[in-house]
Amino acid sequence: MGGIFNLESFDMAEIPDPGPSEDYHDGYAAGFAAATDAVNADADRLNHDLVQTLSDMNFTYREAQQDVMESLGGLIQALIETILPTCADLGVARQIADLVMARHSENQAEAVVVHVHPDQQRPVQDATADITPRVKILADPTLSPHTAWIGQAGTDSSFDLDRCLADIRQILTSLYPDTQRNNANG
Repeated sequence: MGGIFNLESFDMAEIPDPGPSEDYHDGYAAGFAAATDAVNADADRLNHDLVQTLSDMNFTYREAQQDVMESLGGLIQALIETILPTCADLGVARQIADLVMARHSENQAEAVVVHVHPDQQRPVQDATADITPRVKILADPTLSPHTAWIGQAGTDSSFDLDRCLADIRQILTSLYPDTQRNNANG
């Protein structure tokens, strides 16, 4: 028979564990650095994509807003130039009469003096016909057609529909100057 075999001993108690080698630590550090760089690059790309998407959404919103405002431009122009002035012409006498009636009902003992543009004298007289003995309507050519000054017992108030129309006109025109500027500049 032959020889004696020497078998290796795998007993853990006898072999000391040297731990990870220096190459392992270097490889681990290099891999960790590469993974960190890859994650940072992905995060930067995602941030850029998010910013671009939000910018595109904002641009799309602005385009839609511009299209809506351009489509409303004719309506707003008609409202400013035709509808509101017509409404003012038709309703100014009734508005003044309502103010006079309110003044008269508060203090019936005192007469109400109303100064209006000469074009409005007759319509306001007609609108206040129910209380005519206590209301004096005077024509004042210095007033604009949609303005009135109302006085009673030492208190004065004014009614200026022209100023209201100018404020409304300014508000409505402020809605779409950006579309006109963008069209002019592309």
